[in-house]
Amino acid sequence: MNQLTSTIKKILYIGTRSPDINIDDEVKAIQYIMDAENSKFFVDNRTVDSTGDVDRAIQRAGNSAQIIHISGHGTGGGKIKIVEKDPKIAEELEPRTLAEYIKNAGDVDCVILNFCYSKEAANFIAKNAKNVKRVIGINDDIDSPSAVEFSTAFYRELCDKPLNSSVVDKAFLEGRAAASQINRDHKYIRLPKVVSISCLGDVNGSRFLNGRTREGTVALAPSIEARFSGTRWEMDEIPSNGDSTVVTLKCLGDVDGYRFLDGRTREGTVALVMDIEDWLTGTKWQILPSNGDSTVVTLKCLGDVDGYRFLDGRTREGTVGLMEKADGLNAQWRIDDI
Repeated sequence: MNQLTSTIKKILYIGTRSPDINIDDEVKAIQYIMDAENSKFFVDNRTVDSTGDVDRAIQRAGNSAQIIHISGHGTGGGKIKIVEKDPKIAEELEPRTLAEYIKNAGDVDCVILNFCYSKEAANFIAKNAKNVKRVIGINDDIDSPSAVEFSTAFYRELCDKPLNSSVVDKAFLEGRAAASQINRDHKYIRLPKVVSISCLGDVNGSRFLNGRTREGTVALAPSIEARFSGTRWEMDEIPSNGDSTVVTLKCLGDVDGYRFLDGRTREGTVALVMDIEDWLTGTKWQILPSNGDSTVVTLKCLGDVDGYRFLDGRTREGTVGLMEKADGLNAQWRIDDI
């Protein structure tokens, strides 16, 4: 294995003991990849027998773990089952408790919850652990071979690269595609938490997507200063059948009111709505990477009605609408973590 230097990053792998699942194949696959000569990572492998062991493993890692990877048997509602050495004794780690453990882990680039039904735990971490940049979870059950395929493809993509948001996003897509070869459905989700969305239009002016929650309108703001609280968006990935990423965008403006970005494809307009009911199909947005850069994208409204679909920023006027084709820089948007 490479000699550790300041450029080597740590993966804290926490495997929870359970008779329902064997984590050995996964950790061996990850270790094999990271033992490569050009790897920029090493694996700190911990097998735990209790919920307290999870906390202790995270605390011992201190500020040194850039990735925290937890695998085991999920039992629903974001809980993970942990069995002691005596198989008759078992307990469940609650999502809220896990989030509290991870809040004390120092700055973490990515948390991976590779167990069934982990979405709820991922949500708790994304919303409450401000020290975590990215969270990856599973929104359903998943078989062990698919989980191993995800990890293998994810870490193979990550192995020799610098750890940043673009690389993690690319590794996530590779892992999800590999798991889908076995499972077919896209069950892995990523939670980039709270983001700003800025238009790359070539005309000077306001650039940041800004929701006015009281009025239910959307415009562009000149900055993401505190007085423009509507420039903070919660991006929540939802299951999709294709290879693309589909999200909802919830405005986190300080004033109560309408929050979800909604495209009206017939009229070519955008607004905010109260909720994401099934009939409000305009609240689903497909993220399409632009020029291979996962942080620069076009946003395509998936509303049921034919018409205008691509989010269009008019930087001179400070307004937003939909356009028929994603032509020009005004249809390109940069997504940045806040």
